[in-house]
Formats: sequence, C-alpha cells, structure tokens
Amino acid sequence: MALLTLRNISYLYEETHGGIRDISFEADEGDFIAIVGKNGAGKSTLLNVLSGIYPPQEGEITCAPTLNYHDLGISPQKQSIDWYLNVRDNIMLGAVLAGFSRKEARRATDSISEVLDLTEFYKRTPDALSGGQQQRVQVARALVHNPKIMILDEPTAGLDYRYSQGLF
Repeated sequence: MALLTLRNISYLYEETHGGIRDISFEADEGDFIAIVGKNGAGKSTLLNVLSGIYPPQEGEITCAPTLNYHDLGISPQKQSIDWYLNVRDNIMLGAVLAGFSRKEARRATDSISEVLDLTEFYKRTPDALSGGQQQRVQVARALVHNPKIMILDEPTAGLDYRYSQGLF
C-alpha cells in the first residue's frame, strides 16, 4: 500500500473559479513528487488539502495505516515561524510537537541546524534574520523530526543558490 493516495481530489473556490479539480496520484516511501505550474494554478491549494488545512470537496485521500500526523512535515508558502521564539526554539518546537523528548529534540535541532547553517543564529529571533534565513528556519522546523512525508510549498523561495541546491 502507498503511504499516501489521492483519488479524484477537487477543491474549488466559488469567488475566483480557481482551485484544483480531479487530482489523483500515489506516493510511496522515498518518492519525490514535484507539483509544478503557473501562478494561481492550484499548487498551494493542493498542498493545503494534503496537509489537512482544507478538506477535499470531492475525492478521497487515504494514508497507510502506519502513518500518523507526526509523520508529516509541513513548510507552507507563507511563513509560519513563531516570531517570539529564538531560532533554536523555533526549530526544536517541530521536534517536540512530533513527540520527541527535550534531549532528542535538542540533538535533532543541532543536526538539522548544522546542515542548514543555522547554529550561529540560535539566539536570534526571526525578525533579526534575513528573509532567506527565516525560510531556512521554517524548513528546518518542518524537517527536524525526519518526517516520512514532507509538504514543502516553495521551500527555496528567498534562498540563495547554495541553499536552494543543497536542500534537495
């Protein structure tokens, strides 16, 4: 069984006539699926349906029985970092919410922070970072707990070439 299966998913906006219509695919462990299209094509809407923010109006989403909410890592298009937390606590929050102990969360935070070059910013709050650095914090928080499924909406927006290439 696939980790995630979408069958004939639709979500339409009445006021704009936009959204998604009749989307179907399967995702297995290790799959890398890119959703591409022009601005306003419905990419973010699809990711919002996948992450449970919007319920599908039509169709069905099924997950493997072994999959749970903690197996999902989400980095939305619009920043969702906590502005009152410093960088380290922002990243650790992703691990803690996934059920990690504080010790495990610290270890995982240090590991992903090294990969994304964020350790030097640990004591800073997001408002003291550049847009690209804020984006790396958000992506780190989505990945810190090593999720089975990652939903990343424009994860390279604001990143320079080095980090854009290294992310994948």
